[in-house]
Amino acid sequence: MKTKRNLIQICLLPLLLALPATVQADCFNFTTNNGAITITGYCGPGGAVIIPNTINGYPVTSIGSNAFLRSFNLTSVTIGTNVTSIGDYAFEACSSLTSVTIPYNVTSIGDYAFYYCMELASATIPDSVTNIGVGAFYLDSYLTSLTIGTNVTSIGDSAFYNCGSLLNVIIPDSVIIIGGYAFYDCGLTWVSIGTNVTSIGTSAFASCPSLASVTIPGSVTNIGNDAFNGSGLKTLVIANGVTSIGTRAFEGCFLLNSVTIPGTVTNIGDYAFYGTMLPSRFTIPSVTSIGAFAFAGCQYLYSVTIPNSVTSIGKGAFSSSHSITVNPQNQFYSSTNGVLFDKGQTKLIEAPGGLTGSYAIPNNVTSIWDYAFYGCNLNNVTNPNSVTGIGDNAFLQCSSLTNIYFQGNAPIVGSNVFEYDASATAYYCPGTSGWGSTIGGPSAPIPTVELRSE
Repeated sequence: MKTKRNLIQICLLPLLLALPATVQADCFNFTTNNGAITITGYCGPGGAVIIPNTINGYPVTSIGSNAFLRSFNLTSVTIGTNVTSIGDYAFEACSSLTSVTIPYNVTSIGDYAFYYCMELASATIPDSVTNIGVGAFYLDSYLTSLTIGTNVTSIGDSAFYNCGSLLNVIIPDSVIIIGGYAFYDCGLTWVSIGTNVTSIGTSAFASCPSLASVTIPGSVTNIGNDAFNGSGLKTLVIANGVTSIGTRAFEGCFLLNSVTIPGTVTNIGDYAFYGTMLPSRFTIPSVTSIGAFAFAGCQYLYSVTIPNSVTSIGKGAFSSSHSITVNPQNQFYSSTNGVLFDKGQTKLIEAPGGLTGSYAIPNNVTSIWDYAFYGCNLNNVTNPNSVTGIGDNAFLQCSSLTNIYFQGNAPIVGSNVFEYDASATAYYCPGTSGWGSTIGGPSAPIPTVELRSE
């Protein structure tokens, strides 16, 4: 049967019983297709609405896209038991809707289906549902109670975005994917993540300031970028099986002081634990890659130990620590007196920010890496004549630095090398070449002075 639209209201139904089965009923606009009805619009006064099981003898099987869009006077909805799908934007901006009953037969809740239903206090998603669409309950700011059915496999991006009153949630074992921003800026104090989740999306639990503790199951292979950025985590357990921690995954978790990272993790992304309160002595697990600034800004991190498995370390990875120690069996990196070098010790990679006093760079070093001395507390640094290059931001924000000595010719320098080092002066030896009146580039130069014997 072809789809037909109906435009007649239920108040006329007693006069129209003799008409074909395609007439409108119950103040709903609808279409009939192959003996099944889809609700396409609502024309009633609002209040408590019951979507019937049948209209004109045909089962109501779906609620179409935008069907109740901006039905501002709708206060409650009971959905008939024949409905299997709720379309995109079906109840968007029903700002007075306080309760909804979703029947067991529903398998799919569409994108933004209950978007900005700001008075909706509770939602029970039945076990029949397999997919919660993108933004399905987005901005439902008074949602306090949520039950997710045991057959849901996917929670869409931004599904519960900014549900600020949602305090607790159990994500069942059926769920495989938690989408990006799924619970962003929620009021969560506690969350249980099911044992079959494989992916936690970008910013999935970010900006949840009351979320104090979480255990990430071993089924997860990837913790997405910014997944818990800015949350209130104090303790974190990552189970065996997780292989990748994304960029900024736990950045800004300023209360995080207890972390369990298993040996299965191979990649720790840029800024992954930036600004956390990691314990004073921290051993990196058997990872292969550590991103830029991954453990920077960790004010209580005194010493860090790098295993022999590491093959790649990003710039500034440990810039707030006091000492870096590399396993002697590591084939790519080494350490001397708490400073990180490449294996051959020709490249100085990182001098931890906790270093104080004076430091003489070893004689065989030829280059100083980007951000190598970032934020250091040193007063004096001596460069041997072997140094020919200094990377970008190498001495950025070394506010205590007053004297930096060069024994050789002027090195090639990157950008912003001495930015915010207002008290620093570079001294060079007589007979060396390439020196001007300043060094460090146009944006952050420091003066140079030739050393002369008295």
